[in-house]
Amino acid sequence: MSKYQSNVDMVSKEDLLSDVGMKRRSKYFMFTLTTLSTLGGFLFGYDTGVVSGAMLLINKDFDVSPVWHELIVSSTIGAALVFSLVGGWFSDRYGRRTAILVSGVIFTLGGIVMGAAPSKEVLLVGRIIIGIGVGFESMSVPVYIAECSESSQRGMLVTAYQLFITFGLVAASVVAGLFSTAFEGWRYMLGLAAVPSLVQFIGFCLMPESPRWLASQKKYAEAVKVLTTFRGSTSVAEQELSAIRATIEEKDREMEEQIALNGGSSLFMQVFKSPGVRRALLIGFCLQAFQQLSGINTVMYYSASIIRMSGVRDESLAIWISAGVAAVNCGATFIGLFLVDRVGRRKLVLLSYIGVIVSLALLGIGFHMMEADSPLVTSVIQDDKCGVTRTCGECISVPEGCGFCFVKSQNGTILEGSCWKMDPDTSRPLDGQCSDNIDLMTKYPANIDWANGWCPSQYYWLPILAMTVYLVSFAPGMGPMPWTINSEIYPLWARGFCTSITTSASWFGNLIISASFLSLLEALGKEGAFFLYVGIALVGFTILFSLLPETKGRTLEEMESLFLGPWFVCCRGRRSGSHLGSNNVQYVHIRGLNRASPRSSTRPGEQGVGGYNSDDSDN
Repeated sequence: MSKYQSNVDMVSKEDLLSDVGMKRRSKYFMFTLTTLSTLGGFLFGYDTGVVSGAMLLINKDFDVSPVWHELIVSSTIGAALVFSLVGGWFSDRYGRRTAILVSGVIFTLGGIVMGAAPSKEVLLVGRIIIGIGVGFESMSVPVYIAECSESSQRGMLVTAYQLFITFGLVAASVVAGLFSTAFEGWRYMLGLAAVPSLVQFIGFCLMPESPRWLASQKKYAEAVKVLTTFRGSTSVAEQELSAIRATIEEKDREMEEQIALNGGSSLFMQVFKSPGVRRALLIGFCLQAFQQLSGINTVMYYSASIIRMSGVRDESLAIWISAGVAAVNCGATFIGLFLVDRVGRRKLVLLSYIGVIVSLALLGIGFHMMEADSPLVTSVIQDDKCGVTRTCGECISVPEGCGFCFVKSQNGTILEGSCWKMDPDTSRPLDGQCSDNIDLMTKYPANIDWANGWCPSQYYWLPILAMTVYLVSFAPGMGPMPWTINSEIYPLWARGFCTSITTSASWFGNLIISASFLSLLEALGKEGAFFLYVGIALVGFTILFSLLPETKGRTLEEMESLFLGPWFVCCRGRRSGSHLGSNNVQYVHIRGLNRASPRSSTRPGEQGVGGYNSDDSDN
C-alpha cells in the first residue's frame, strides 16, 4: 500500500468518526430540545388537572360562590382562547423560541401569584395569567418541535407534546392527593406550577431558534448552522435548507406579483385565496374542534362522579383513583407515540374515532341502565322537594341538595329507601333514618347507608368500563394527532397564523363543552348528553374520513402540494397526490405550480435546489 493511499484511508476514517460523533450529538440535542419544549405540555396538563382538586379546598378557605367558582376555573380557558390567537402573530413576528420563553415567564409569574393569593380576586388574576401562558405555549410548542424535526421522526416528537400533557394530568392527581389534607394545601398545588416553567425558561435560554423561522427572516447562514446541529451533517442541512429556501423565494415572487396586480393583501386574505392552505385550515380546524366537542373534558370531569357511583365514599381515595384514570390516559398515549410514524396519522385518527364512538354509546347505555335500575323511594315522611321524589336518581338530582338513605339486605337487595335534605356544610342528612335513628340503626346496624351524589346499582361497572375504553381509544389518536397534524400541514408563511386559528378552535370547543355540560344534563339527562356526543363524534369521523390525507413521511415543504387536487381522499389516484411525497419525489414550486421532480442528490459545495450554497450570506 502506498503512503498516499494510507493517508487517504486515515483521512476517511477521521471524517467518518467525525460524522458519527456529530450524529450522536444531534440525537442528544434533539432529545434535550424535545424534553424542554414538551415541559409546556406538562404545565398545560398539570394546570388542567390540579384545579379541580384545589377548588375543593379553595371553596372552604375563601367561601367561594358558584359564580366565582366558574370564574376561577373558566378564566384560564378564556385567556388561553384569546392569547392563542395573539401567539400566532407573536411567534411569526419574534420567533417560536421567543414565544416559548415568554410563556415560561408568564407561567412562572402565574404560579407565584396563585400560590401566594391572599384573596379570591388575586387568585382570579393568577388564573388569567396562567391562561395567557397556556395560550402562547399551546400554539408555539408543537410548531417549534415540527420545524426542528426530521420528517421521519416529526410525528413521534410532536406527539410527545400530548404525552407530556397526560404526564401533567397524572402529576396533578398525585400532587392533589398528597396535599389534600395539608393546611392550605391548594397553595402548594397551584404554586408548584412555577417550578417546571422556570426550568423550561432556563433551558430554552440555551436552545436555538427554529431553522425554518430563521430562513423565513432570510437568516440563511444561521439556519444552516442550526440545521447542521439538528441533523448531524452539513450536507444534509444544506440540502434541506435548499428546499426551504426554494419554497420561501417562490412565495415571495407570488406576493410581489399580487402587489403589482392588486396592491397587496393581508395575511388573512392570502390564506383564504390559497386553495391548498384554505383546505388544510378547514381540516385542521375540524381536527381541533371535534376533539373537544366529542366530550373528552366531560369524560375527564365526570370520572370522579363515575367513581363515586361505584361506591367509593372517601374523597381522598377518590382523588387517588382519579390519578389511576389519568395514568390510563397517559399509558395509552404511548401507543400513539409508537405508531404515529409507522401506521400514520390518518389511520390513528379514524381508529381512535371508532373507539370513542363505541365507548360514548356504552356510557350512554350504562347511565340509562343505571337510571332504570335506580332504587325506589319507599318511605315518604316529609312533604318537600326531597320527599316527593320517586327514585334515588331523582333524589340526588334535586338542586336544593338531597341524598338517598337506604337499607340493604345481606344479598344486596334494597329493603327500604328514603330521600332527605342535606346539611350543605357536612353533606349529611338533616333528619331521617340515616341521621340519628337509634331504633333503625339497632335493627340494621351494618346495612344502612347514605348516598350523596351516587345511587346503588348492579350496573355501576358499565360506565367505568366505557370510560376506560374511551380513554384508551382517545389517547393514541384524537388526543395527540390534532396537535401533530396542525403543526405540519401549513406552509411556512402561513404556519403561525393557521396554527393560532386552530388552537383557538380547540379552546373555543373546550369552553362550549364546559359551559353547556350542566345544561345538557338538565335538558337531556346523563344518557342523552352522551348520546349527543356520539352524534357529534360521528359527524367528525365522516368529515375526516372524507377529507384527511396521510401526512406521514412528507417534508414540511411538500405539505402544500398534498392539499391540492380532489377534495375527497377516496377520489385521489396515485397521480393526484395520495402517494406522493415519499422518499423518491420532491416538490418544486414553479410560479405557483407544484410539480414532482427526482430527489436532488446535492453534494457538499454544490448548488442545491433553491440555488443555495453554504457561502451565501444573510440578506
